Parts: sequence; C-alpha cells; structure tokens
Amino acid sequence: MTLLADLIPPASTTGHATPTRARTNAPVARTLFLLHDYTGLDDGIAELAAHLAADGPLHMLRCPPLPATEPATMEGLAALHVETILRLQPEGPYRLAGWSFGGILAYEIAMQLVGRDHVVEFLGVIDASLPPSDFERRIARTAATQPGSYLLGLMRLAAGVAPSGDTRHRELRRLFAPGNTAARAARVAMLDSLPELLLADPALADVINACRRAGAWPEALASMSDAALATLLARWRAHDHALAHYAPFPTSTFVHLFRPHAPNSADSEPRDRAQLWEGVLRNGQYHFVPNPAGDAPFLDASAEALARTITRALRDDLQRRGSRVAATPETDYSPHIPIRQGGSRKEPILLVPGAGSAVTAFMPFCNLLDDEWEAHGLQPRGFDGVMAPHSSVEAAARSYLAQIDLLAAAGRTSVHIVGHSFGGWIAFQLACLLQARGTPPASLTVIDSEAPESNGKLGRAYTFSEVSWNLVRALELGTGKTMGIERDAYFGAERDHQWEMLRRGMRELHLIHRRSGHADLHGLVRTYATALRTVYRPPGRYLGPATLVLAADEAASNRDALEGWLRFVPSMTERRCNGNHYTMLQGPHVEGLARWWQARH
Repeated sequence: MTLLADLIPPASTTGHATPTRARTNAPVARTLFLLHDYTGLDDGIAELAAHLAADGPLHMLRCPPLPATEPATMEGLAALHVETILRLQPEGPYRLAGWSFGGILAYEIAMQLVGRDHVVEFLGVIDASLPPSDFERRIARTAATQPGSYLLGLMRLAAGVAPSGDTRHRELRRLFAPGNTAARAARVAMLDSLPELLLADPALADVINACRRAGAWPEALASMSDAALATLLARWRAHDHALAHYAPFPTSTFVHLFRPHAPNSADSEPRDRAQLWEGVLRNGQYHFVPNPAGDAPFLDASAEALARTITRALRDDLQRRGSRVAATPETDYSPHIPIRQGGSRKEPILLVPGAGSAVTAFMPFCNLLDDEWEAHGLQPRGFDGVMAPHSSVEAAARSYLAQIDLLAAAGRTSVHIVGHSFGGWIAFQLACLLQARGTPPASLTVIDSEAPESNGKLGRAYTFSEVSWNLVRALELGTGKTMGIERDAYFGAERDHQWEMLRRGMRELHLIHRRSGHADLHGLVRTYATALRTVYRPPGRYLGPATLVLAADEAASNRDALEGWLRFVPSMTERRCNGNHYTMLQGPHVEGLARWWQARH
C-alpha cells in the first residue's frame, strides 16, 4: 500500500529509500541506484527492487519534491537526484538503472554525473521508449484540463491501445488496467457507461467515486486521501511535461538497453524511428539486452527474471574490467587551446568563453594585444556532440585548474583570468581555487556575466524549445542579422522541424557549412543548454582585485550586476564597453576593451 509519505519523503530523506543490507557474498560491491517510474509509486517496481537488493546494495530513488516556481524538466529532475546520489555516495564509479520513465531519467542522471567528471560504470535503460515527435503536442492538449478530466484521460489511455512511443502507457496500464486484452476492453466499456464520466468536465471526486462503485479503482490508491491524490496528479502532470520536452543527446557512456526485441522497420513510422535509443546512441556505445522470456516487456514477464538479467549484466561488467575503473573520453579531455605563445610577459592570459561559445570568440581581443602577451584558451567540453559538457561550474574549474598548474610548471608564476558570460562564473571559481592555494591570479576580469544567485537567465529549468530559441536570439544578436524564424512558429513546431529551422537559419548566416546536418549542431546546442541550466552557488568570496566589464548597449538589463557581484567579490569595480553582450568582443567595440585591459595590466 502506498502512502503520501512514501510518495514524497521528508526533506531530510528525500530521494532515497532505506538501503537494503547487502549479503556478505554479494557479487556486486557497489550500490545500484534504481530510479522511480512515471507513477512515482513504489508498487510498480517494488518486486524488482526486492530481487535486486538480494544480490547487493541497492538504493531506490524516489520522486523529489515538485519544482516550486518552474515546470518540471527531465534535466531538472535529474539534477535533484544527482545531489541525492552524491550525498549518499560522494565518489564514483556509479551504477544506475531504471524502468520505463525511470530509464530515461537514469540516462539523464548519468549524463550529469559524467558532466561533473564522475564515472558511470553501469547504466541500464529498461523498456524505456523515447517520446515520439508529436508527444509535446499530444501532452499540450491535456495540460490545461481539470484534475477530473485529466485522471479520466489517463485511465482511458491505460485501458486502450498503446500509442506509439508513449512511455506512460505501460506503467499506467499496470496501475489502472491490469489483466488481458478482454479485461481492458471491458474496462473501456465500463468507463464509457458511467453517467458521471460522460460530462464534458467531470469533477475529480465524481471520477473517483464512480470508479470505486464500479470496482475499477486501483488498490494502490485505495487509502490515498483526496489531497494526496491531487499531489499525485500534479506529479504526473510534471512528468508529462518533463517527457514532452526532453531531448537526449549522444553519450560516451556505455548503455545497456533492455528491450524485448530489437527494433525493425515495422516497429514504427520512419519519423518515430529517429526517436529510438539506437538513433541517439549512434556512436555504438550500447549493448542490446534481449528478454530471455520472449517478446513480452521485461517487467511484464517477470520481475525476478529481469533482476537476474540485470545482475548478470553487472557481473559481466565487473568481470570484464576486473579492478579497473571504466575510462571515458571525458576523463582525458584537455581544454587547452594555445592562442598566442612566446610572449615575454611572465603572466599569461587564460580566456574562458561563454555559453555555447568557443575560444575563437576571443581572437579579435587577442589580436589587438601587444606581442609580449601570451594567451591560452580553455575550450568548453562537448562541442564534439558526444562528450558530456561540464554540468557544474566547480567541475569545469577543477578541470581547467590543471592547465594553470602546467603553466606554473613551465615557469609562469601567475595568470590573468578573463571570462565572458557563463565563462565569468568559471573564471571566478578558478580565482577562488587559486586564492585558497595561496597563489591568487594576477587579475580577474569578468565580462558581462550576471552575478551568481541573481535569478537571471542562468540556472533555470529550460526546455529544449526554450534553450534552442535562446540560441537563435543569441546568434542573431551576435551577427546583427536575422534568421527569419518566427517565435510562435518555432515553439509550435515538432522537434525535428525545430532542428531543421535552426540548421537552415545558421546556414543562411554562414555559421555552418551548407551540407551540415542536424547532428552537426548537437555539440553547440548541448553545451549551450548545459550552461544555461547550470546552477551555481559560490562556496566563498574572492578577495583580490577584479573588474566587471558590462555591455553599454544593455545598461537597462545589467544595471544591478555589480551590486550582485559585490556579495562575492567585495573589491570588484565596474567598467562599460560599447556593444551588446556578444558584439563587445567583436570589432570595432573590442578595440576599446583591448586597449583598456592592456593599459590596466
């Protein structure tokens, strides 16, 4: 029986269940984190969890509290679970698995853990279908419905024929419409015959009471109060929104795809086949795990058999690697891009670009400096479209600090750090790390960065449409040209069409080759999206000298930026530079910035 306390645990324990004690002869030493499903009720995967726990340590991660101010996204839900996982197990390698909705969530959690430079050695995605291209529009039709109509719609969905790619269907069917095809057909007929449910907009209480009288109310919800049920429905709406707006990207992490059968041309329409995991994981870093019980979905066949299959996969991984930690391309990534070398100054310049920008954004600035200056760029990870971008400022700064250490080993006693936009946060974090070691930077320059914790554009739960639209506007502001994309048309388009609109617009601005495809944009969109969504809470203050350079053309939007930064950098001063957020690094505006910076240092 599921209680509200099980659905939303207290804040002190949110996100995990009490760990099961491992057997002394357990073959798997590290904890397996099992993700909750769409319903958020433990009933759906409780049997699976029990069998998995018998083979080794297990934590079943429960639903975190609903976001208070923003719609839920898969990235936002995953970020909450990442915090829980790191609290339970501060160091990797990590093992993750999830069924249905939980499989998609496990995938995103893995991306964010890798984005923090942790290793994910096992990722199991079980019976999880990615949303089809029309899912966002399908969800939008029910988003504004009242609770009674919404609940009735889910019950009809559960009892009806499975829509193509609808991840929710299998989970809701287990809850609302168990049994065979005949039993589900009878349930549909029953729902269609109840007078209370024939109203255009039935009340929630009427739907519940009618189903109870007809014996069609799930046992798992039998003792749930009206308030608890309202909370549960809000949770399902949040999960609907998260599913509809999720766009997974490729990964370098090996994925175990548990599917009843391999996809073939008859599985779905061609446009929906692009939403299959095999299409996302096009670099081949996955293993298809067939169901030994046949074509039935894994959990429908047997929770015990599924647990044995997962355990076997875990054991095989452990045996194949032995004591070695799984290596990833992210581990060996070097951000260093030399821009100018051989200068006579002992203090080189380290340049950190902003969200979605490459080191080349600083080339006009560097070209205007005297020859005595040596400059090095720190390229954000992920532009290749496969490696996960850094998903925290702290992880990026730790990675970049290694390059500073290499410069120090080469006789460079200190460095000047310059960061633009989101790169300003990383530059500040680098300065704090150097300060803590007793080797503060020669200077810190933050160019048009909003202050951390200022409720600005950064650190919010953006959907794919919102991220990519922001990118459209950024590219237009940076080039001074328009892509000719109307906002309403863009947000009303399906995902594939949005990719095409973005590709066509960038091609018209000569930002990409005319033969570039959607996949060629993945790295740019992903690094930009990750930066926009990154939440940063500085652990301390930087006490050295620093300058905040703000775009003169955006005085209205950044007038309080210095005040926000002074909370973290008490000695920070302000300077204005002509141009907007992007053109201030381009000619002719960058000339004034370069002259000022060089004279100052």
